[in-house]
Amino acid sequence: MTGRLSMLAAAFVVARRDFGAILFSRSFVFFLLGPLFPVIVGALAGGVGQQVQQATERPQIGLAMRGPDVDAMLRAHRRLAPRMAGALPDMIVIARLAPGDPFDARKVLAGRHGNLAAIVSGSPEAPLLTGTVADIEEWRGPVSLVAGQALSPTLPVAPAVKLASTATSSADQRHGRVVTAQAGQTLMFLLTMLLAGMVLSNLVEEKGNKIIEILAAAIPLDALFLGKLFAMLAVSLVGIVVWGTVGAALIWGARQGFDSLPLPAVGWPAFFALGVVYFAMAYLLLGSVFLTIGSMAATVREVQT
Repeated sequence: MTGRLSMLAAAFVVARRDFGAILFSRSFVFFLLGPLFPVIVGALAGGVGQQVQQATERPQIGLAMRGPDVDAMLRAHRRLAPRMAGALPDMIVIARLAPGDPFDARKVLAGRHGNLAAIVSGSPEAPLLTGTVADIEEWRGPVSLVAGQALSPTLPVAPAVKLASTATSSADQRHGRVVTAQAGQTLMFLLTMLLAGMVLSNLVEEKGNKIIEILAAAIPLDALFLGKLFAMLAVSLVGIVVWGTVGAALIWGARQGFDSLPLPAVGWPAFFALGVVYFAMAYLLLGSVFLTIGSMAATVREVQT
């Protein structure tokens, strides 16, 4: 024995020390809880996405006829829907018209009527289907069957359905608004996660340079953290403005403006204003969490863990 540990004994001592230090540290607890966060976020996002998909994939056909005709069409729809395996969309009542009442199906479809994709007007003997070209061509046959069932439940006939096309419908607009909203949510999430990390890296760097100790001796620590948080928010907004300017220039150079994008429900000015407000609130919330982690962490490795 020379007084020195053998290589295996020394390796065991180091392994035992590292194992105990890591196992009983706070960072290891957070490491264990870490995988739960993407699972929870993924489950919530999946549930919301499924609800949105179900809401956008269930188009509706509106009925605008005389009161008795509307009731007959609804009864016929209830009889046929279970036997058509989902090929027949839901029917809702848009208007119960009296003889001579004016009705503009195109104007109704241009408005915001939930997931309304087409409107059946006229009468069961001569139905008029108004909607986009793709929708009315697809639903021409099912609407004819419903009208025939409404005319004669025992011996149904299939009357000819007249078609009137429109450029858009409430269902198309709603789907476009949902796509725009989801794109905005994704962009906001990516920007928040990308930029909020600057708060943490800046704090760790200043802790390593002992700058935090000098500042903490001169001003209250709460003021120090608050000032750093809002300063990094301002830096992030400057970065977003630069990226947005470059992106807008590329879009303008490609001659494809915002007219080709689905219009948000609140309009583009309010959409961008709310986006700035939501990003600022999310950044301040996540940045404050990062500041808390950075203030408790002793090393960069602990912060990363």
